[in-house]
Amino acid sequence: RDRGGRRYPYVLAGQSWSVGIAGPTRERVKLDDPVQFVKGVGPRRSEMLAKSGIETVEDLLYHLPFRYEDRRRVIAADEVCAGQDATLVGRISGVRQRPLRGRGRAMLEARFEDDAGSLSLVWFHQAAYFKKKLETAERWLLYGRVERARRGGLQLVHPEIEAVGDEVGEAARILPVYQKPTDLPVAAMRRIVGSAVEGAVALARSAVPETVRRRLGLLEPNRALLDVHMPGRESDPEALLRFATQGHRSLIFEELFALQVGMRLRKRWRAKERGVVIAEGEQKVIEFLAALPFEPTGAQSRSNREIAADLTGTAPMNRLLHGDVGSGKTLVAFGAVVRAAASSYQSAVMAPTELLAEQHYETMRPWAESLGISIALLTGNVPAAEAAAIRTGLAAGEIDLAVGTHALVQDSTSFRRLGLAVVDEQHRFGVMQRAALGAGEVNTLLLSATPIPRTLSLAIYGDVEVSLLDEMPPGRLPIVTKVLDGTSRERLYDRMAAAMSEGRRCYIVYPLVEESEKVDLADATSMAEQLKGGPFKDFRVELLHGRMSAAEKD
Repeated sequence: RDRGGRRYPYVLAGQSWSVGIAGPTRERVKLDDPVQFVKGVGPRRSEMLAKSGIETVEDLLYHLPFRYEDRRRVIAADEVCAGQDATLVGRISGVRQRPLRGRGRAMLEARFEDDAGSLSLVWFHQAAYFKKKLETAERWLLYGRVERARRGGLQLVHPEIEAVGDEVGEAARILPVYQKPTDLPVAAMRRIVGSAVEGAVALARSAVPETVRRRLGLLEPNRALLDVHMPGRESDPEALLRFATQGHRSLIFEELFALQVGMRLRKRWRAKERGVVIAEGEQKVIEFLAALPFEPTGAQSRSNREIAADLTGTAPMNRLLHGDVGSGKTLVAFGAVVRAAASSYQSAVMAPTELLAEQHYETMRPWAESLGISIALLTGNVPAAEAAAIRTGLAAGEIDLAVGTHALVQDSTSFRRLGLAVVDEQHRFGVMQRAALGAGEVNTLLLSATPIPRTLSLAIYGDVEVSLLDEMPPGRLPIVTKVLDGTSRERLYDRMAAAMSEGRRCYIVYPLVEESEKVDLADATSMAEQLKGGPFKDFRVELLHGRMSAAEKD
């Protein structure tokens, strides 16, 4: 321990140990050991943890706290007030267990007392466990949220308790709080992670070169993990809550550094692959753009040139086209489709929803027909006979462009000469779905309207080239986003009604289609009825959602 009372469970090189690891025969813990062997876990809890993605000792080691509880300031019973998180030290008396009506279980009630006053204590779960535990000591440290009791006075509901002697000592400290499976107590999760940290923290290794770590003032992972999991009494609770300690900063850098190395390696490997070369179509694209009733923006023209350069290279294109809604991403993507068709290759445009796929299809269809490019829409809503005919046409190479949803990556769908894959809002697809469409030699163009700061795009898309549509076509008004609280709802409805009176249209997006007993959120179905009979009774209000048939949506 250091002067702050913090433990440093390091071991000497080559030394065997078994701290925190269950089982007398396990002398050396490994990071890839199943979590079941950590003290306090066992088969049942290992299954619970696996549902949260925690399967190994290393998973526990890097399962970091999402907040902290500062229990260092012990206050007296007469100082507490409702809504406060309080740490108290004193005696517990009057412990009694009584049944809960109609619930088949008991609750535990008790009285906390110190030299200044008293509080009620209540446990609604594990009553027998806590009743037995309270018999093991005379003096306790309590921590919990103070609430008003129904019968008056103040109470603590399900406080965490820890036996203490005459001196509070290490019990009054800063404790980590972890995300956990629903049925696992907070204290149990803390003990499990603590066991893994004590037994395996010395095994943590850094991916960051030592020269970089020293230059940036970063801690080694084992020291950083200790600081984050077991903060000492001298730690800054505000910095811990903001994840801004030296330990947090070191672990965050480790993760981002590893991600960047992986991205750069993937980019290097992809550059060595042989891709489909699409060298034809320049004149076709010029004719297509000249026939449009508007002039492409400078950003669209620049992106067209960048994509053309990629398609004529030997390595497969892997490019992100990023721009706001209305910036013209679909037009740029179709330019790449024209080039592929002129080079006798097929293209696929995949969208995350049927509605968006249909929108792309309706936009691209007149362009394709004017250039003699055969186009088809393939989604889950397409009748079976029509879908089978489309798949036959794709396999035979008779269809140049397929627009659709995940139906494009099903085993039953194959292309004769796929040369270009366009994936819209690609973050909404699974990794394997994207890979199935844009695997190997196929040129890939990703579209995204999700606002991504440049530094973050370099981190997330470090293996792709980025084209940015930073201009809006003439006549497009800038998009303004505002956040309003519930008290502004009526004022918002008045503004919408005024806009609709001028012949404009509005839409409202709700998180649910229909009312749910599980979550207290507004749903589109019931709200549409309320709006029809309420603030918008003078206007036509319609409902649109994914469960409706294609005809109803049309």
